[in-house]
Amino acid sequence: MAAYVDYAYYSTTYGGTAIATAEFTAYANRASAYIDYVTMDRAVTLMSLVSPSPEETALISKVKNAVCAVADQFKNYDAIGGGSISSESVGSHSVSYATADRKVYAANVSNAAEIYLAHSGLMFRGFNADEYGSNTLFTWD
Repeated sequence: MAAYVDYAYYSTTYGGTAIATAEFTAYANRASAYIDYVTMDRAVTLMSLVSPSPEETALISKVKNAVCAVADQFKNYDAIGGGSISSESVGSHSVSYATADRKVYAANVSNAAEIYLAHSGLMFRGFNADEYGSNTLFTWD
């Protein structure tokens, strides 16, 4: 699976600065996989469209921005060693980190994606009619 964004998009369109060019691909791949997870692979279908409509183009931009935001969260988590800053002093520059809290980390990553995808319909946990083809397994007669 290729990442949904490249470094040029991240640095210019999204305006990201936290991730260096050399490490961007790894973060973008992980973030793209996360977006596939939270969209139940709806992003895969969307991102593989050859000639998207204007509405689909707008959704593609949301997916790309969500990937960038999630990649920033992954980078931030790695940069602080898996913990959050619990205190910081300016004189003699002392920084203390709390131990990693997986729930806080998961919430931060989820929130980063939700900012862009919340009202897109891509994160809907059900399935839409005919989303997975015509399925005669379930009938409501």
